[in-house]
Amino acid sequence: MKLGTLALLLIPFIFLACTESTSSGDDSRGDLVYDLSAKASSITGRCSVYVEDKRITMVFDQIVSGLGTMEYTSTIKLGSSSVTVSDVFVSNSNIFKESMEANCAGLKEEYEPKGGSVTCSSTEVNASMEIASTPAKLAGAYETAVDAMKEQCDYYIEQVKASDMGEGDYEPAEHCIVDQKVDTLVMLIGYPDRSVSIEAYDVGGDVYMQEIYAGVDAETLEDVCFAYRHDSERADVTCDGSTITYRSIGDNLEDLREGMEIYACPAFLAGATSFEDMWFGE
Repeated sequence: MKLGTLALLLIPFIFLACTESTSSGDDSRGDLVYDLSAKASSITGRCSVYVEDKRITMVFDQIVSGLGTMEYTSTIKLGSSSVTVSDVFVSNSNIFKESMEANCAGLKEEYEPKGGSVTCSSTEVNASMEIASTPAKLAGAYETAVDAMKEQCDYYIEQVKASDMGEGDYEPAEHCIVDQKVDTLVMLIGYPDRSVSIEAYDVGGDVYMQEIYAGVDAETLEDVCFAYRHDSERADVTCDGSTITYRSIGDNLEDLREGMEIYACPAFLAGATSFEDMWFGE
């Protein structure tokens, strides 16, 4: 089974990716009045609510260990005759690509018909708008907004808990790292007693893969080589000791990187998949 195919099977495991934070508060956001956190498998999430004067800020920090982070900040500021609201998502990894795209589309649908502004990039989504109001309508709005932010935190943390895969069927990998330099993509997967370096590189539009193993016995590697040679998604398979090279049919580096970062690495780290699944999975 190729990594691209493996990625499709692992979509349910990455329902929510979530970030640990050691900060007890942020002076620029005001006083911390609510703080929750949860950990699920290789996922951790923390949600906090801050207040300052007539401004309420909720921050939901998220991380998938070793792969990337995303921070969501929602702010409500009450004026004398208006309410200013903003939502900002900041991410540093392709693992959140689908979430960032969905957040952009959702905020455009919500903000733009009301005159709000939304800007989107691969690493940041920023939305804001000002809503006219009256003193009568704003009476009690502060307490209502604080309670609403707390309830939102409750919801996010429950989602983190619900995403817990529990004990995986396999041993969790100690590390899984994805890196790309120019036209070469590398994924490193490591366990205490075995590891693999998977390199993918483009040659005239064709993607070639090289898998270099350590700690895997020769007999197993012979079985892997045999399986790869009978896989319709691989061609030109050559095997030399602990190194297996082949042409990956129908793949491109962009899709491979997305599959490695979003699906494969989190699954290896959570013990939801294994080398055997990658080698012999149907």
